[in-house]
This record gives sequence, structure tokens and C-alpha cells, in this order.
Amino acid sequence: MGIIQTQVLPSVAINNMTFTAKRPNQAITISYTNGATAGHEVVSVSGQFNIIVQIQSGTSTNLQIKNAIAATAGSATGLAAGDLVSIAIITGHNGDTNTTFNQVALSGGVTTPVCASLPLNNFTVVQHLLATSVSGSSPAVTITDGQTLILSINGEGAQTITLSGHTAGTSISATTPALTNASGAALHINLNSDGSKGILLNPNRTPYEVAEDIQAKVRQLVATTPSNQTAFSSFTCTWDGAHYVLTSGLAGSASAVVVVNSGNAANFKLGGSNGGTETAGA
Repeated sequence: MGIIQTQVLPSVAINNMTFTAKRPNQAITISYTNGATAGHEVVSVSGQFNIIVQIQSGTSTNLQIKNAIAATAGSATGLAAGDLVSIAIITGHNGDTNTTFNQVALSGGVTTPVCASLPLNNFTVVQHLLATSVSGSSPAVTITDGQTLILSINGEGAQTITLSGHTAGTSISATTPALTNASGAALHINLNSDGSKGILLNPNRTPYEVAEDIQAKVRQLVATTPSNQTAFSSFTCTWDGAHYVLTSGLAGSASAVVVVNSGNAANFKLGGSNGGTETAGA
């Protein structure tokens, strides 16, 4: 027999924003420090689960902070701030400004049984949490990716199974790429084998501006194959302090970001020909 339980993930409300952990059993804290410019907030993770957002105190808004954290999701390690938490802003409070604080912890995780019993006869579970409560000895189970299944089998103690889910394809620049660009800098990018498409960048004075410009221009592109449109509309490009990280907006085995060796790809050290690293999704 096994007992299936649901989990309410830890969260914390800060200035009309709710930060919610994406996974259980991680002691996440949030800190805001001063020193960035509003709209260009800098996000990092200290230790393992201590999220630090460098803001412009008194000026950075809720929406700017949310976007900065969300832009880090999909990292190679799975431990960037955007991989650890999701953020919801109360309607009407996108423009609320923020000041600094230190290490506010997420809390309140709850585990609740939802199934009386489930036959588990040498069965390996590879999915996540029940979407609805079930009962009886032979339940019909709906399982949703991205959640957590906890099993207690024959009194051996609770075991948590976490499915990593699909991953998105990435293209990561080599170190020491160009940190600025003049107007008209060109890149040609092929997302999810949809075909090479070109973008022209505005003049950018920092690597953060370069990343934001690449992201905005790619998101404006129209996919040749309609089912690939999410790869473009949810595409992200971030600067992690040493590399440009380009990530397809559509995960799965067909997910890929290929930077064609033309235009300014060499300056930004993007693509395999320029020392960059490109990894297909799964």
C-alpha cells in the first residue's frame, strides 16, 4: 500500500508580490540590495537558495523585479532565481516601488494526504502530483508534470519523486564577448529548426541592454511553422555576468537555439564556430 500526498509549496508576500517556491524542501530566502538601475535589476543566488536582487532602492518596481527574476529561469544548473520561485503581483500593484531588506524566508509548506491507498507492486513512479483527490484501492489518477509525488511504501518512510520535465534548447556565448554594440548589429538565429531569421539590434551600452534587445527582437519574429511560435514569443536572452544565454521558449526534444555564423555572431561569441555552446532540449 502507498499513501499519496499533495503539497502546498512555501511562499512569502512582499510588497503586494507573492514569491512561491517551485520545488519543495528548499530553504529559500529573498533579499533586495541597492546599487542597480531601475529596469536593469541584477539577480543572483548566494549559497544554494538565497536569492539576491540588486535594485534601485525607492525606484525599482514590482514588475521590473518580477521580470528580472523570471528572465533567469531555464538555467543550465536549474538553480537560478527563476528556477527556484514564481512570482504573482496583486492586480494594480505592478508599479509599486521597493526598498532594500535582508533574507526574508519563504514558509508555510503543507503536506496533505489525498489518496487512501494505491497498489505499488515493484512499480517505478516517474511522474508528479495528483491533479485531483482519489480514493479506493485502484484509483484512476491524473498526473500533471511540474509537481511532486510523495510515497510512503510499506512503512519505509516518505519518498519524494521529482520529474525534471522537458528542457529547452540553449545557446551560450563563450566568455569575454562584446559588451556593447553599435546600431544595426545583426544576428541570425534558428529556433527549433524553424529556419534562420535575422534581427537588427539598437545601439546598446551594456551587456544587459544587449540581452534585452536580442530578447525583444526575437520575440517579434513570426515562426515559419505556427506550432513553433512559442519558441519565439517566449524566447529569453539574459546576461549572467560572463555569458549571453539564449533559450528557446518551447521546450522538448525538438527545442534548439542555433546562432548562424554571420553578422555580429563572432563579436558576441555566439554559436559553435565562435566558441559558444549550443545544447538541444530534451
